[in-house]
Amino acid sequence: MKYIISVDGGGSKTKFLLYSLNGDYIDCIHQGSCSYPHLGIDFVCKLISENINQILLKNKISYDDICGICIGLPCLGENPKQDNIITDKLKQSFNLYTKNIIIVNDVELGFWAAQPNGTGIHMVAGTGAIAFARTSSGQTYRSNGWHNLLSDEGSGFWLGMKTISLFLKQADGREEKTCLYEKMLLYIKNKYNIENPVDFINVFDEKLINDRKSIADFQTVLLDAALSRDKSANNLYFQAANEIYKTIISLVKYFKDTKPKITFSGGLFNADILFERVKFLLRNNGFEAEEPVYSPEKGGFFICLSHLSETQ
Repeated sequence: MKYIISVDGGGSKTKFLLYSLNGDYIDCIHQGSCSYPHLGIDFVCKLISENINQILLKNKISYDDICGICIGLPCLGENPKQDNIITDKLKQSFNLYTKNIIIVNDVELGFWAAQPNGTGIHMVAGTGAIAFARTSSGQTYRSNGWHNLLSDEGSGFWLGMKTISLFLKQADGREEKTCLYEKMLLYIKNKYNIENPVDFINVFDEKLINDRKSIADFQTVLLDAALSRDKSANNLYFQAANEIYKTIISLVKYFKDTKPKITFSGGLFNADILFERVKFLLRNNGFEAEEPVYSPEKGGFFICLSHLSETQ
């Protein structure tokens, strides 16, 4: 039997999935982030190679039985020099099997899983935010996701930073204190053992400044406040929805006279307050949010199938 491995990497978690060539799910290993700009290229390469070896060993499968490995990485495509380094190092990790390895931005996994026919627009919003489009002629385009400090508008990280900023504005009186303020005080007390907002500066510098996931987690406090009818929190979700909508619409023009299918993935869309607003904005402009065919982790399987069909 032949197999395909799909590595669904992200800013918060990474899944290593094993499928049979006919698409049957066999096994999965879960790990943390594989964001190489934040964790380092050597660390990420080791993480990926060790876990691929582990899932093969666990299932008593050799590399001779693998006909495709697709690795989806967050941040790929932002820095060509670094992209080349990590791509070369990853391929070197697998010695003679480099011809079977495909390395893409993780948004492509979400796209191919959601739209296995390979045509449409897919929006991902989790720790980061990025949209990917592929036309019927095979042309591909991206929007948003340039860099977490330069872009990623509408993402969990972006909302986390907005949440922190709003909390500090409420702390010093630039904004009226709302229930968000009280919820943030409780959150930082429980998580970081501090009670004074001023002490948050040291926490940010020492623990958070390079930790995208932990910053994105502040969005959960924002959601709690929004569900408590906090207007300031609701407003931030509306801003995020507008950014996501603009990201999607920026890609529509590439489809000319056809209306693309639009799909979504990412943990941020579990927040109904955000997703319902995005769907409302799309509907008002003649589009509908459609359900993905498969969950994102299976995207690497379809990318490998497409690659195999092109090389045969």
